Amino acid sequence: FVSYGSSGLPGYDLLPAFIGRYFAAPEPAPPELPAGFEERTKRVAGIYRFTRHNFTSIEKAFALPSVVSVAAGPKGTITTAIQGFGEPWVWREVAPNYYEQIDGTMRLVFREAGGSITNMYFSLLPFMPCYRVAWYATPTVNYVLLGATLFLCVSTLISFCYHRKGRKQDPTLA
Repeated sequence: FVSYGSSGLPGYDLLPAFIGRYFAAPEPAPPELPAGFEERTKRVAGIYRFTRHNFTSIEKAFALPSVVSVAAGPKGTITTAIQGFGEPWVWREVAPNYYEQIDGTMRLVFREAGGSITNMYFSLLPFMPCYRVAWYATPTVNYVLLGATLFLCVSTLISFCYHRKGRKQDPTLA
């Protein structure tokens, strides 16, 4: 009997732990890193967003924080961090644009089109591919724009109220 009472993926760790305990096999040696891995590791780094979100209405704002950050790491590794999804995952390239999770069983594939990386696919979530987000659509840029817009709105309102109050007190303007 297994019961879960927390967020995350129920049973995600159960099967590997069971197999590891009762059907343990020696760990195979990690494969050689493919040629050109350093360049590819830098090219896949960036911000990605899951394709399953609203693209056309105000609801697309809800997808703003739902991104996957991919960062290049040491020795040809990359790290993926999904907002609100727990600890980041570390990956190692085993073939061009094909990564395996270090200390895990998942796979990660990047799609290249026109000489640039366009999509990312997790084996854990095959029904939810990710697309690469342009720099101007990243959460950081959008939050800065939102903050600047709010600042301008509030300062305009304050300025309007201040100048209007001053206008009523001046008898020559009445």
